[in-house]
Amino acid sequence: MNRSSQNIIFSIHRGIILLVIYLMNSVYPTVNAQKLDYMLMENPRKWSTSIAAFGDRLVLSQAKEGKLSYNFFILGSDFVPGPARNIRFSIPVSNTTGLLRVRRLSDGSFAVLGRRPGGETFVSRWTSSFSPMWTYRLKSGDSPDLPQRDLFIYETDTILVVDIIHVNNTTKRLLLTVLDKDGQLVYSHSFYRKNVDWTKMNADCNGKDFWICAQPKTDTSSLLSWSTKREEVAQIIDIPGYDIDNVKILPDGNLLVAGVTVNATTPILAILDPRQLTVRRAIKITTLDPIPNPEIQLGYDAQSIYLDIQGEGDTLRHILRLDTGLQVLSSFTINTRQISKSLILGNRYFTLAADKTTKTPIICRYDPDEKLPKCRIQDFCFDLEPIHMTLLKGRDFSLFTGSVLRSLTIALSAASTTFRDTCLEVADVPFADFDIDRDTVCVGDCVRVFPLGNDNAETWEWKVEGPKDSIWSRVKDPGCFRYEMAGTYLMKQTIKFFGCLYEAQKTVFVSDEWVNFDIPDLFLCPGGDTTITLPMGLKQIQWENGSTNPIRTFDRSGHYSMEAVNSAGCLVKDSFVVYEITSPEVKILPGDTLICEEDSLSIGVAFTPGTAYQWSTGATTPEITIRNAGMYTMTATNRCGQSSDTIEIQVKPCKVRVYIPNVFTPNGDGINDVFEVFLHNASFISMEIFDRWGNLVYSASGGKEPWNGADGKRPYPAGVYVYTFQYKDIFSSKVLTRSGSITLVR
Repeated sequence: MNRSSQNIIFSIHRGIILLVIYLMNSVYPTVNAQKLDYMLMENPRKWSTSIAAFGDRLVLSQAKEGKLSYNFFILGSDFVPGPARNIRFSIPVSNTTGLLRVRRLSDGSFAVLGRRPGGETFVSRWTSSFSPMWTYRLKSGDSPDLPQRDLFIYETDTILVVDIIHVNNTTKRLLLTVLDKDGQLVYSHSFYRKNVDWTKMNADCNGKDFWICAQPKTDTSSLLSWSTKREEVAQIIDIPGYDIDNVKILPDGNLLVAGVTVNATTPILAILDPRQLTVRRAIKITTLDPIPNPEIQLGYDAQSIYLDIQGEGDTLRHILRLDTGLQVLSSFTINTRQISKSLILGNRYFTLAADKTTKTPIICRYDPDEKLPKCRIQDFCFDLEPIHMTLLKGRDFSLFTGSVLRSLTIALSAASTTFRDTCLEVADVPFADFDIDRDTVCVGDCVRVFPLGNDNAETWEWKVEGPKDSIWSRVKDPGCFRYEMAGTYLMKQTIKFFGCLYEAQKTVFVSDEWVNFDIPDLFLCPGGDTTITLPMGLKQIQWENGSTNPIRTFDRSGHYSMEAVNSAGCLVKDSFVVYEITSPEVKILPGDTLICEEDSLSIGVAFTPGTAYQWSTGATTPEITIRNAGMYTMTATNRCGQSSDTIEIQVKPCKVRVYIPNVFTPNGDGINDVFEVFLHNASFISMEIFDRWGNLVYSASGGKEPWNGADGKRPYPAGVYVYTFQYKDIFSSKVLTRSGSITLVR
């Protein structure tokens, strides 16, 4: 196969591998090509901007810190400003910082909630033609700019304002102010609970139920529902181990909550059943690189749940779109600079950002049904893991009297601004790819790599896997890698970009000098010859005699050598010996032999090169080790002839054995009545037995007389006696001594 054909095949393989790697690394790849639109809102005076939903429209408000006015814009969901809907209103509250919420009442009028950083919130009701009906200032203490403040329309046009009271530097309370549609105060209450951080409060209302979440200062979050009719907390749920800072009420009455784990600060998402106090499903979102101090926003429509995650100091936002079972539908990363606010309008997802320096508002719109991309977005690589979440019945909150309303007057005027399309695209997405100068090399050669198309990668890792693994380099262009061991290797390039890993690989074959080639030693019979045919594929053949022929015949003994170049272009060389041999003459040594049964014996013949050996035992070595008696035959065969020999091995017992009992019972029952020593391959010399005081009670010599435990007819008492005896090994004639104790039992 030529190099061009190899490159085509490798390119096909590389494409398949890259596809597999992409699917593996992008845990939940985007389902369709996504469309993301951006709109830039001119802001030459650097006013701060807020975004809110107003029916099927977007509401933008601008306020300049230190000024007394708002710019108020209503746009369609296609970024089209509404006719005669752009107004400016001024209020006698200093340091205004923007609009928080706009809610529609049943008669088409709407309620507006605004804020300032100095400690006051204002709430106002406007007619459908944008004329103010009434405006109040809520005195709620020295409160900073808290975007968690909220406003809801509850049951029959009841206006519910959620705010924070700063009692002092360390104590904060949640303030609920309830107004009727005419601006009359129904009641105002504040809550206090130890170890609750109200500054990250979040609330939701579906027109009937009202739920609030509070983050902990310890390790337990709290969810509470409020009854406007009974003016009391209806239910409290404590959730240990998690910081819950987002709550939404689903159409079925279940709660959708989001937050982070207390210790790991990993984003989590869960669906809770507040009636049964159970968890329907709970997951955490893990990424290759942990997201630092993630800020999370949450929204949903009839088909989708959006989880919006941004790390501290990061200009990228990671969006997960899930179904109501918390299964991912799509995921993407967008560049929105400084995070401000996100919301869902219809089935579209909107987010507001602002440049940190110019304060230029950037409004982003994501439509999951669009097929063609306008502004490019980036993949978001992550894993979803189920988590265990415990729900507990919570403790009560302390209830206090609320704040005071002060009437305000608003002056109206026209407002205008300029909007234009723009794109804040992420950087070009790199792809893992590289080329090599060759894919078949010899041991000791260096393979040069050429990175392709991944200049924008954040990190690179080059790894070689095969007979000898190696982390080669962690720079973009590592040069070349030298292979010191033969075999097949994978050269892998892994790059990281926005938390995703991408990988490319190529195969390299390393040929050894001796791979698949070896000339064995050869053997000649007297007057004969032998021939070698070298394998195909060898080039530049050179024998030691200068011949270049791949076929060579040898008719004499001696040392020979050959060099060539194999198909991999590597030098191949070998040396070998040609032996002159004769027909084998077999004589098994040491011949017929007698051995002891405890011993083994090595038998065999002298080794002759080029000869095969076959024993009657099945062994094929020139020498074997035996232990058993019998006839042993060995046949030797080489190219010159064959010869056999047989020997007989006899086995006899040679080892001395001594058995001495340790107890006997001389009671005349015929069983174990005497103490007797049993010998094998040994002769008895003498024995003496002593009682425990050292008195001799028995002796014998020249014969093996057993002891009956008596002195004549007088029996010795039961007890322990000591013996010593001598015997002689009949093979070596050595005299040996044994001693021990024997127990006499009566």
